[in-house]
Amino acid sequence: LALTALFSALTISTHFRLVDRYWFQVDPWVLYFAVVGITEMARFALRRRERFAVVFGVLPILWLVIVHIAAVPGKIGDAQDFNDSGRVQVGPTHPEFLPIFEAVRDHTPPDAVIDYFRARTMTLLTDRVAIQQTSLDRIRERADYYAQRRGRDYWQPKLTMEQGLALGFEVVWQDANWILWKVTPPEAVPAGTP
Repeated sequence: LALTALFSALTISTHFRLVDRYWFQVDPWVLYFAVVGITEMARFALRRRERFAVVFGVLPILWLVIVHIAAVPGKIGDAQDFNDSGRVQVGPTHPEFLPIFEAVRDHTPPDAVIDYFRARTMTLLTDRVAIQQTSLDRIRERADYYAQRRGRDYWQPKLTMEQGLALGFEVVWQDANWILWKVTPPEAVPAGTP
């Protein structure tokens, strides 16, 4: 278990996209083994003075608690200031994202497969099967519709209006931020088109 915790911590901390939420899964293990290790080293060094060994093991936890007690009020204040300013975090309930979910509900059949850059969110909010692909070929093979965020290429392929129409895609709905394409499978595209 100790090696698993250390390997997990090493893997998470050296990943090119350091994402803090992954630390929550491994932190308790790292902390546990650190405390046990420090306690055992102190017990060995202090030759059976159990109370002192436990104190040495608990000191790192106490330090973390004090640091968090000092930092948490500021973080809570920042969150309250953000909420009080009327701003909305970018996410599925952001006003810019709501129209695409409504369009999918209104313009696609319940059994449609939608490609969207956050598939789980699309499935949750529209009750449609969603996939998350970055390859146009895979989208054409597996999806019925493609919900594209204009001007973005994060987890979605770059696709201009001209390219989409050349592929045989049909614009079902669009606004300033989104295009909902009806996907044409590769075998349905007339000969001579890409």
